[in-house]
Amino acid sequence: MGGGPARVVTPGPGEALDGPACHTCNKRHHTSLHTEKPKITSLATGSSSVLLATASITILDRNKKPKTLRALVDPGSQVSLITTAAQRRLNLVTINSDTEINAVGERNIENNGLLQTAIKSKDGSESFTTNLHVIPKITTPLPSTDIPQATLAHLTSGKDLADPQYYRSAQIDVLLGADIYARILRGNTQRQDNMTAQETSLGWILFGAVQEKQTRPKTCHLLLANFQKFWELEDMPKKIFLTPKKERSPSSRGQQPSPPTAGLW
Repeated sequence: MGGGPARVVTPGPGEALDGPACHTCNKRHHTSLHTEKPKITSLATGSSSVLLATASITILDRNKKPKTLRALVDPGSQVSLITTAAQRRLNLVTINSDTEINAVGERNIENNGLLQTAIKSKDGSESFTTNLHVIPKITTPLPSTDIPQATLAHLTSGKDLADPQYYRSAQIDVLLGADIYARILRGNTQRQDNMTAQETSLGWILFGAVQEKQTRPKTCHLLLANFQKFWELEDMPKKIFLTPKKERSPSSRGQQPSPPTAGLW
C-alpha cells in the first residue's frame, strides 16, 4: 500500500460491502476503526467526609416557649447568624441592620435584619444573650450524609455531646461565630486519628475528617456520543437496493454488482 493518505472505502448504491472482517470482532469494518464500547466503571474505595462542629441549642420563641434548633459552631465567622425560616418559626422581632455580610470569595449575602435573643444549652445549664443576623440560608444539611455511629464510638463514649444527633444529616438553623465560640470554649480536648472532641459549655463538639469503614462505589460515566457513527455502520442493512437509474443501466441487467475497491481491507 502506498504512502498516501489512508482512505476508508464504503459501498455505493447497488454495491455490497465485502472484504476481510475486523481482526478484533469479525465485523465488517477495518481493524483500525474498532473501538471497544465504553463501559461504566465502578471503583470501590475507602472515603472520608469532614464533620463540622454542631450543637443542639434552645431559644425561646415570642411566646416564651422553648424551641430546639441545630447550630453550627464556626469560629471562622465574625458574626452569628440565624436563617429566615428559623426566625419566622420563633416569630421573634427583628430590627434593621446595615451590616454587610460576605461569604467566601467576597460574595455578598442578603441581610434580613438583626435580632437579640438568649441561647441556652440543650439541658438549660448554660445561657447567654447574643445578636443574630437573619439570612436566607446558612448552609446545606450537615453532615452531607449520615455517618455510622460506630466510627466515632471510642471518641464519643461517656461524653455529654453538644449535639447527640451529630451523625445525622440535618438542616442548620443557627451559626455561632467566633464571638460565641470564645465564650463557650473550655480546656479539655481529645483526638482520635483526624477527629477532635472539644469541650464547651454546650457540651462536647466534634469535628474533623471521618474515615468511613464502608466503601461506596464511585462511578465514572464515559461518553458514547463520539463513537456513535462507527457503531451505526455495523447495523447497515444486509440487502442493497438499486436506484431506478441503476436498474435501467445495461451494465446492471443480469449482472452482480462488482465488489468495492479493497482500500484498507
